[in-house]
Amino acid sequence: MGLFFNNGAVRRGRYRRHLQRMLREKHDSGEIADVDFDRAMRASLKNSTIEKVIAESQHSGTDGSNLKGEFSWTSIWEWICDNWLEILKVVITIAIMFADDDSERGFYGDGSLSSDTGPRN
Repeated sequence: MGLFFNNGAVRRGRYRRHLQRMLREKHDSGEIADVDFDRAMRASLKNSTIEKVIAESQHSGTDGSNLKGEFSWTSIWEWICDNWLEILKVVITIAIMFADDDSERGFYGDGSLSSDTGPRN
């Protein structure tokens, strides 16, 4: 078929392995009964089932999604607003680490905590 036409099979294989591993973990912990586990494992062998899982996971952040562990952009934005100072500190630290020359280091600071910022004679 070719290089690009195999992507669907590869993607289904990844999702199938992930789904089966998750089912085994849930079954081993006692969250899924034996009957439901067997039924779900048989269903995971069908490509149509895996395609439905893939389609559902692509819109997992929406309100109508059935997937557990979904996320909301509102809560992510609230977290960023609550932690913006720490995020800024990390970004500036990384900028200092990758500064190429002394003029950039002077712009970002040298990373020292001394309060003496004037030139030395």
